[in-house]
Amino acid sequence: MVQKWGRPSMALLRQDVCHGCQQGLGPLCPTCRRAFRLASPSCFVGEFAVASAATYAPPLSSAIIAFKDRGQWTLRHELSRLLARTVAHLWLSTSAVEPESERTIVLVPVAASSTAIRQRDADVIGELAGGAARILSGIGLPVSVKQLLVLRRPHHDNVGLSRAQRLANMADAFAVSTIPEPSWDVILVDDVVTTGATLLAARSALLATGMQVRGAAVLAAARFR
Repeated sequence: MVQKWGRPSMALLRQDVCHGCQQGLGPLCPTCRRAFRLASPSCFVGEFAVASAATYAPPLSSAIIAFKDRGQWTLRHELSRLLARTVAHLWLSTSAVEPESERTIVLVPVAASSTAIRQRDADVIGELAGGAARILSGIGLPVSVKQLLVLRRPHHDNVGLSRAQRLANMADAFAVSTIPEPSWDVILVDDVVTTGATLLAARSALLATGMQVRGAAVLAAARFR
């Protein structure tokens, strides 16, 4: 008996499909590309400032999954551009005055495990941070990327855990590999924020070294409170 594939299943097998809606032609159809470019980043200030490009929902969530887990590198530029706008939004939203010219915006990707990097054959968050930095540098902002965070110990996947469980799971998960410079204006970078436990753990590790952490910029926010 020949299995009849549904339209979404067939779409995932096509190389030219839009990775946002799985309906039009890809890597992003004109409708999804327009949705990306019209996204309006927002900044949430709780324990610290977190800016996100949009909520974690299609087409953005589908594109993030395709990029991270399916190796769809053709999405790198669009996602990097979206991250660059989010970084700029955070930087402007948290600046009381124009920053001093000698300060450098340092994007710090949240560290991935060696297993995740090996499975994906890349540090995907580092790739997006690098792309965002190049875009922002191109418009005159002093931006660089520093891989400052390393995983201190293995931790369980946060999927399915409550916020309290995530906080316990990520406690002391990160260490910092580099002595900070006084001129660094640090912004954490990640793909998705859910409860904020990972970002809080990364921020705590950076603060312990005396770094000034302006906040975090992520592509999408899911349930963050």
